[in-house]
Amino acid sequence: MLLRVYVVGVKAPHTSGRNRHEQVAQTLNTTGPYSITQHPLYLGSFLIWIGVSIPLNNLIFFLGTVLFSLVFFTMLVRVESKFLLEKFGDLYVKWSNRTPVFYVNPLGFIPAKNPFDGIRVLATEYPTWISVVAGLLLTDLLRYFFKESTEYLLSSIYAWIGLGVALGVGGRFFKYVVVLRWLKRSI
Repeated sequence: MLLRVYVVGVKAPHTSGRNRHEQVAQTLNTTGPYSITQHPLYLGSFLIWIGVSIPLNNLIFFLGTVLFSLVFFTMLVRVESKFLLEKFGDLYVKWSNRTPVFYVNPLGFIPAKNPFDGIRVLATEYPTWISVVAGLLLTDLLRYFFKESTEYLLSSIYAWIGLGVALGVGGRFFKYVVVLRWLKRSI
């Protein structure tokens, strides 16, 4: 989570993020987390899902999570790389030649050009937090129904549901009312 928070907090505006309809990049991110790996958001998401799969203590579920994530992120990386090559040409080639695709090379770290923007993080990362809560809810549901039915797990399930709803409502309120309407900021 901290990696994703850092990436979103220092990335250039109108670049990486939740681009659902088309790739977007006004500039090429090459500093901060993008100086040590080409896809720090994907790496952060991968690590989050590995962490969410661990509480089940089930090797098949864990390996399935790893395999699914690697296939999914490989497809995303291909689309994104093609887009960035077409948009930035030689600049992208130089950066991609010196920066690992998915692992981290801390020796290549270049401090981020942009200051950390906590408002952007709060306004855009709440879906990640909701998906983590949903993953932990699923983990507890699977444990409750297939391994150990306890009152503790049942109360934990209710807590995950409540937290997920609170994050969803609170996140959308913060983004659409506080940031976009009251602060009149683009994110």
